[in-house]
Amino acid sequence: MEALREQLSAQLDEARLLESMYSALGEFHVCSPAAMDAIESFVEGKDGATGEPLESLGRLSFSLRLSCAQPSRGEDEGSEGEEDTATGDSALVETHHHVIEASFSLPHSYPSADPPEVYLRSDTLTRDAQDLLNSDLKRYMQSTLAGNCG
Repeated sequence: MEALREQLSAQLDEARLLESMYSALGEFHVCSPAAMDAIESFVEGKDGATGEPLESLGRLSFSLRLSCAQPSRGEDEGSEGEEDTATGDSALVETHHHVIEASFSLPHSYPSADPPEVYLRSDTLTRDAQDLLNSDLKRYMQSTLAGNCG
C-alpha cells in the first residue's frame, strides 16, 4: 500500500509541475477533478481514505492544449504577416497556428512499472493520420517505456 501511495504521490507532483509549466488559460485541464481529489486524500491518508479500494480512486487524467505556430511565406504582397527577422528578408511571413491536444491517463502503476496512456488529436490532421500517429505513439511507448518507467 505504501508503494502505491508513493506512485500516486509522484503522479500528483508531475501533474502539478505540468500545470505550473502550462499555466495559460486552457492549456492544462484535469479531466476528472474528483479522481484527483480522491487520489490526494488517499496519498495524504485523510478522511479514512487509506482503506479505499483501488478502483474507487480512479485514474489521474489530464490534457495539454498546445498552440504551435508555423511560419510560411505569403503568396501575394497583400498578405498579412511579419518580416522574416531570421534571414533579414523583407518578404512577409504568415503565421499559421495549429492546436494539438495531448491527453494523458496515468495507470496506478505509473511511474514505477507502466507508461502513461497518451492520445494526440488535432483539427489539422485527418482521422486516418491521427489514428496512425496514435497507434505509432502507443507502440513506441510500449516498446520503449514499458517496465522502464521507474
